[in-house]
Amino acid sequence: MRVAGTLVLGAGLLTAVVADVTPVSRNGRYLVNSDGSRFVIQGIAYQPQGNIAAQTEENQAHGGFPEPDSYVDPLANPTACQRDVTNLQTLGVNTIRVYNVNGYQDHSGCMNAFNQANIHVIADLALPQNGSINRASPSWDVSLLAEYTQTIDNLLPYSNLLAVNIANEVVTSANNTVTSAFVKAAARDVKSYLNSKSSNVLVGYSSADGAGWRTELANYLACGDESTQIDIFGLNSYSGCGASSISPYNNLNSDFETYPVVAYFSEFGCLDSGSRTWSEVEVILGTEMLSIWSGGLAFEYFFDSQGLGLTANLTDRDGPITTNADFTRLANEYNRVTLPTAVPSTTGQTPACPSNSNQLSSTNLPRTPNSQQCTCLVNTAWSCLPKPDLAPAVVGDQLNQACTVLGSAGGSCDAIASDGAAGKYGEFSGCAPIDKLAYVYSTYYDLTNRASTSCDFGGNATVNTNVQASNQASATAACADGQQATFTPSSVSTSTRTGGADSGDSSDNNSSGNSVTVPLGPLFGLVASLTAGALGFVAIL
Repeated sequence: MRVAGTLVLGAGLLTAVVADVTPVSRNGRYLVNSDGSRFVIQGIAYQPQGNIAAQTEENQAHGGFPEPDSYVDPLANPTACQRDVTNLQTLGVNTIRVYNVNGYQDHSGCMNAFNQANIHVIADLALPQNGSINRASPSWDVSLLAEYTQTIDNLLPYSNLLAVNIANEVVTSANNTVTSAFVKAAARDVKSYLNSKSSNVLVGYSSADGAGWRTELANYLACGDESTQIDIFGLNSYSGCGASSISPYNNLNSDFETYPVVAYFSEFGCLDSGSRTWSEVEVILGTEMLSIWSGGLAFEYFFDSQGLGLTANLTDRDGPITTNADFTRLANEYNRVTLPTAVPSTTGQTPACPSNSNQLSSTNLPRTPNSQQCTCLVNTAWSCLPKPDLAPAVVGDQLNQACTVLGSAGGSCDAIASDGAAGKYGEFSGCAPIDKLAYVYSTYYDLTNRASTSCDFGGNATVNTNVQASNQASATAACADGQQATFTPSSVSTSTRTGGADSGDSSDNNSSGNSVTVPLGPLFGLVASLTAGALGFVAIL
């Protein structure tokens, strides 16, 4: 995305903050207000649904979920937020969750409106298409890190920012729990970044609910050193809909009884015989459940094509909005609940990191993406570069083709590949997709003695005249000099070198629209066996 002219927002955001909400932090496995009283999430998903891309073979390769082709940023429309505040107060919510946020938009109007209404915000950092960890071909790279830190910087001035989610439903079965390593690495780096800002904003993940792998995933994300643990685990659970007792939740409660970090229902509330009674609210927010869980978010406020929305479809996003009978029933249930203020004395137990067929990720995590190293390599060490205006789909296609060509020449794409199961990550696996392509182009160009035809690739490549064969090795070494595997990230401006490959969708509800283009979408994740030789490379596009 071209972002010229949008960066002037930063200073203005800091002066526009209204601080009415008491910040919420984490105390062990519970949420607490600044006065030490307990905070329980009583909320709703707040994300307009937009256009959903048609289901294609490509979408199925990304995990089988329909891909949004764009999205609506619900925090960038102060007119709509002001309109909706009254309804949200009528519902009795204290928290909303938004799935798609453009880190270059002004969010002061919405964040301040919610702030004044005592409503906290949980914001997902991932974006559709090119801005999320690809569940079928995962990586954690400089493009994603830049996107995440930009959104954090944008929202951090607001005291009602409760948490940021690394991702939503990246893991959908035991077969793709290998992606957990990339989620955990992202949580590590985002936590480190927030700590450098002296922020108490929590770092979380929202999970699908699946028997046989859900608990192992939750334990994996909360195991090990505190620096790599998530702070808050959200479960998108549609079990127990219409429940009037705790029994439908017995298995869940047993699995999370000693969980060491905050756990809550990041989505709940399915259709029950064509409508929703919301009777499970009294159970989820009851004494027994709240000894383990910290509340939940009803799904969802805006019209939903599956019939899950609490409002009518909008023909004008700024126009009047009409609530339905499900809205009234949820308001009745929420408003008759009395939330506790005392913090339970029970504590959780940090689980051992699971390693079995239901959790395939290694505890050896991807390194912190290093934009300075990648830029250094492109500028001083790599001899054949992709043209900077290549579209993400072209970059992905070129990576596939170029790696095949490189393998036939005796080379390998291992240096840009990632294997979360084995815990092995190529030296340049954290670079942006287009920079990974630069590595492949350059390696092939050099292996073929820089033949005049070797840096063309269908007109998509050009020779980097700054790099001479005589100094290439020393330049590569200099770019890596003093670099650590993990470090505290700093604010990273979005690169002007665009290009990536389509990634998995970032939201279970496919909250998309037609108003925003993903800023410098990554993400081309390379899944490879780093010991499989020159052609040990699989790219799913």
